[in-house]
Amino acid sequence: YSIAVSPNGWTDQELSFEWMKKVFVPEVNKKCQNNLPRLLIVDGHNSHTHFKFLEYAHKNNVIVLCLPPHTTHKLQPCDVGVFGPLSSAWKKEVQKSFSIGHSVDRYNLIEVYSRARRDSFKETTIQKAFKTTGIWPFN
Repeated sequence: YSIAVSPNGWTDQELSFEWMKKVFVPEVNKKCQNNLPRLLIVDGHNSHTHFKFLEYAHKNNVIVLCLPPHTTHKLQPCDVGVFGPLSSAWKKEVQKSFSIGHSVDRYNLIEVYSRARRDSFKETTIQKAFKTTGIWPFN
């Protein structure tokens, strides 16, 4: 995991650039040893479309595909069917921690989040999200 924060709690250009540099490129390079281009699909948020981000992507053989606006319901399956269950699972895990007298802090945040993610990022949930948007199965 990689955790970063911004002053207002939202992603910004610097956070996205650091993620590209420290997380995305190293991870895809570990998994893809060949020199083929990598594809990164993003929304149109300015944190994904600024020059420094796109230039770094280009230099590292990453093609950035920006989705058209107002297409979440068709092109972003995780928004459609995965992040909702993740949010519910997170709330459940936080409630569980509080009910046994534990708080969620910087020391156990990853552990609590990992349980919520494990409960919600199931293969069947992800496949259903892709099916709901019509992206999968191909027909």
